[in-house]
Amino acid sequence: MLQAGTVTSRKTEGGMWGYNSVGHERHVAMIVMFVLALSICLWIDSSTAADLLVAGIRAAVQLSAVGFGLQYIFAIESTAVAYSGVAIMVLAAAHTASRRAKGVSGGFWVALLAVGTAVTSRPPVAAVCDSHRGIVVAAA
Repeated sequence: MLQAGTVTSRKTEGGMWGYNSVGHERHVAMIVMFVLALSICLWIDSSTAADLLVAGIRAAVQLSAVGFGLQYIFAIESTAVAYSGVAIMVLAAAHTASRRAKGVSGGFWVALLAVGTAVTSRPPVAAVCDSHRGIVVAAA
């Protein structure tokens, strides 16, 4: 049973997943905000403008790659594959966090515990695969 605030998706004509809750307006707003922040950095002669530009492009490329990867994972329509994808993301997040905490003994395990706790402490999420309507994700 779907509850308020749930996210549903449907297959698009190309066979990949399209989310109804994210429109092009949000992408345009994100680009406008980024250009505004970059303009302010340039206006005040900040030395961080180049770093901001590189970070913005890098983030866009990385998030696009993750988005395409998630589309592929959900196109398979397997709950086991979806949970495996989540596990890989948790491990990647723990690895990234542990690299930033160089002075922490057992940093990877501390980060894995933190990220794993954050992921599993949320209300359970059920992923129901339905070949006719696509995948429906709903909070239990």
